[in-house]
Amino acid sequence: VQPIIITAPAGAGKTFLAVKYVLEKLQANPEGRVLYVSPCISLGLYFLRWLARWQAAETVESTRDAMKTLMRRVIMLQKPYEDFVFLSTQGNQIVQTSTKPVSLNEK
Repeated sequence: VQPIIITAPAGAGKTFLAVKYVLEKLQANPEGRVLYVSPCISLGLYFLRWLARWQAAETVESTRDAMKTLMRRVIMLQKPYEDFVFLSTQGNQIVQTSTKPVSLNEK
């Protein structure tokens, strides 16, 4: 995967491009996962909502079902960038679970 850096003013479509790119990659790889890095959880939830809306528009899933599907495939990392955040639902609420990264190179 080639790194992509997009810089543009607010409202130019950076989030739209990211959403379309991520959805293409997830659709091409049904077992694939995404690591979304942002300074705060609210940006991650905003991005996840965008993903769910676009996925629902491209499939027969409802936005709610798309959100549940995507929560299993999107891992978030927010400041202070120490814990991975996994999302799930309990009833009508989004629940976050955090876990520390594990190094496979530790001896």
